[in-house]
Amino acid sequence: MRSWFIFAALLVWFSCAGCISMGGVINSTGNSSSPSQQPQQRNFSAPPGISIPRSDGTQLLSELQSGAQLTIQWQLMDVPPLDASAGLLWLMAVATVVAGSLWCGSDYAVELKGWGCVSTPEDPRHGSGGSSSSHGGGGMEILEITMKGAIGFVVVSSAMLLLLYFFLSKVFFYVILVGFACAGAQALGVMLLPVLCKALPRLASTSVSLPWGWGEVGVLELLLTPVALATAVVWAVFRNAGWSWVLQDILGIAIMLLVLRTLRLPNLRVACVLLPLCFFYDIFWVFLQPMLTGGGTSVMVEVAGGGDSHEFLPMLLRVPRLSGPPIIRGSYSLLGFGDVILPGLLVALMRRIDISMAAAHSSEGVQAKKAGCCAHGGYFVPTVMGYGAGLLLTYVALMFSWFGDQGQPVSWLRGWVADLGMLGASADGNCMLGKA
Repeated sequence: MRSWFIFAALLVWFSCAGCISMGGVINSTGNSSSPSQQPQQRNFSAPPGISIPRSDGTQLLSELQSGAQLTIQWQLMDVPPLDASAGLLWLMAVATVVAGSLWCGSDYAVELKGWGCVSTPEDPRHGSGGSSSSHGGGGMEILEITMKGAIGFVVVSSAMLLLLYFFLSKVFFYVILVGFACAGAQALGVMLLPVLCKALPRLASTSVSLPWGWGEVGVLELLLTPVALATAVVWAVFRNAGWSWVLQDILGIAIMLLVLRTLRLPNLRVACVLLPLCFFYDIFWVFLQPMLTGGGTSVMVEVAGGGDSHEFLPMLLRVPRLSGPPIIRGSYSLLGFGDVILPGLLVALMRRIDISMAAAHSSEGVQAKKAGCCAHGGYFVPTVMGYGAGLLLTYVALMFSWFGDQGQPVSWLRGWVADLGMLGASADGNCMLGKA
């Protein structure tokens, strides 16, 4: 094992997990890394600095204050470039996209049954210009992204990024924390309600009257509300605990499923505007902005790290590292919500196109139930495969550091992979929700 003793060094301890080299020059006098050979000798041309976890720092401080003599051993460790946690993130992302698209398609099949006709690109129910909203087949308010909305999304996202960069503090972070917890609790209740309705059909149609004139509410909704709120509150209070990532991912997946169910791309024209714009938005704020501002940290990376609040923003999935030296297992593999939602919108669009095309070719016209069962042989499966392949390509890029160690514009890459595949598949232009 390659190790050596340090006689002059700087140790800095703070709240982050893991160790980070903070300075000092290490000159190697040996080339061998074979375990069977002698340890390499290292010479330091400057006193090295390294950060250590807070728990280790407090323990060292207490030992020193008690008058103990301490010798610190510094050891280099090989960190695997890719951890098994990335595979779990990949599975969660793909499963969320598939589940959200199927949920959206199920609502759309009910809508078709209610309309009693097959929707066409010219149908006013699928607006292509201004903003449009309606009630979906599941009773949820549906919002369609328009061309102006796609452009406005990138502009507003850039403005919000700068706002968070300059003003993100502990107070601002708690505002975001409360908003995420409330949204997560609501989304979790909406996600679990259909499951309970299927499991307990007798209670699904039962309601009770609330006091003080609050009206009536379903029994299952009344039972789910405290469970969803308790989940969100427990996560918010214990968000820094080692097990809190499970609750954060549950709340995050619930939010993303609700977004994929209620937010829709009306046609491929809007998709071909939104996804490329987001692609270049990510490239600019991750790579170009540091170059234009004379180097330094990317605004997006800084905001994702929590800024002055020193806490990660909760709008991401996280899984702790499952392999490597024990000292790095307190770190996490991360995946932002945008890397799931934006490609997922395109996948959901393909699912609705498949359902409409199946209904159009059915002998009885629009039969929503039959259409929903027959919509497996169209564009949906290839698009899911394109998303999964794009996500795997991202991990390969991170493994070999093709674009450095900065955050990768992966969601838009995945969107491009799926989008290009569907543009090729839809060359005939006979898409139900708008011609590409």
